[in-house]
Amino acid sequence: MFTDVPDFSTINGSCKPAQVMDVIATLFKQFDVLIEKYECNKVLSLLDSYLIVSGAPNVNESHAVNILNLALGIIYAGRSVIVPELNLPVRVRVGISCGSIVAGVVSHEKPRYCIFGHTVNVAKQICGASHPGKILVTNSVRTTVTKHQSSLFVFRQHQPIECGSMKMLTHFLEKNEKLSVWEIVGIEKDPTQSIDGYKELSDTETDEVWEKVKANVTRKQQ
Repeated sequence: MFTDVPDFSTINGSCKPAQVMDVIATLFKQFDVLIEKYECNKVLSLLDSYLIVSGAPNVNESHAVNILNLALGIIYAGRSVIVPELNLPVRVRVGISCGSIVAGVVSHEKPRYCIFGHTVNVAKQICGASHPGKILVTNSVRTTVTKHQSSLFVFRQHQPIECGSMKMLTHFLEKNEKLSVWEIVGIEKDPTQSIDGYKELSDTETDEVWEKVKANVTRKQQ
């Protein structure tokens, strides 16, 4: 799974460097809590990008369910971090692929766990094709998770995405009908919030404001 902040350049152009660092540090700190909760592993973080794996190095039969619940939690985590100067929540986008990888520890001086392979490359491309605040998955992810008895994820079909010489069918993950957002992230629901929390994940009004802010920042930078 790859995640990034598609509005990062706008945030960077609107905030002081220390504020940008604080936003990303706060965001990634919340990611780390959720990664541990869902037995996944952080592989790499670079600027606003984050690479996460489930089912490696330790095999986990629930790896697909875990990574999708983690993705939903990550979208909420972004919405809970407010960008100073703009007073807007962070929008995270996610891309998830499923398949075989090569994994191992590289470097002797600074050992680091790394993963390689077609599945990783696809996840990165899927993330780039996803939308702000959305989770885009390959058809292999959808097929894998629908076989799991303990989950009931809802998907919305998206257009095929070109990955190298291949076209891959993709879907947006909408929700887990067996778990509320509050259960996924492990917090109590506020009385003013929706029962399952999925309304809070798709704030269209905030999205419209973000697009206006991005346009304004772009004009100033030209």
